[in-house]
Amino acid sequence: MKMQKPIPTSSAMRGIGANRAREQREDEKADLIAVVRASALQIAALTELVMEMEGRMAQLEAKG
Repeated sequence: MKMQKPIPTSSAMRGIGANRAREQREDEKADLIAVVRASALQIAALTELVMEMEGRMAQLEAKG
């Protein structure tokens, strides 16, 4: 005779649901942190380019 799994109680089901919701929030938070980090790196790179261009423009203005 095959043993059947016990039917989860309502409190167990709530616990399972709460755990899944927490895991999903943690995953979403990790994704958002990765996006923020990538954005920060892009902002830093663009800021360097702007500074470089401003320096070149100042040199050209000084010549002309």
